[in-house]
Amino acid sequence: MKRFAMLAAAGLLTFSAANAQFRQRQQEPDTKTLKEAYKDYFMVGVAVNQRNISNPEEAAIVTR
Repeated sequence: MKRFAMLAAAGLLTFSAANAQFRQRQQEPDTKTLKEAYKDYFMVGVAVNQRNISNPEEAAIVTR
């Protein structure tokens, strides 16, 4: 029983540490765009229609 409790505690600590790292990565915005990331490999573009750019949130994604 003692061994199980120790394994459970170790698992919980590992999970907590991994979860903290995941949350920290989520909060740090990645400012590199897809175009910047692949600039040495190929050109990146986008094809849109009027519906795609009528929503301001979607238009911001396209222009970024």
